[in-house]
Amino acid sequence: MKQLIKEIIQKTIKNLYNVKIEPQIQLPKEESYGDFASNVAFILSKTLKQ
Repeated sequence: MKQLIKEIIQKTIKNLYNVKIEPQIQLPKEESYGDFASNVAFILSKTLKQ
């Protein structure tokens, strides 16, 4: 499941911004935050310099 989520994120970012990223998908520290967590926002902002 983690790999599928990672691939979907990568394809979406590639289609929207034409950049390749390597997001990390992991279990959140706090269970109430959901099933998975990702650092995609931090990577994307750094990559796009925004």
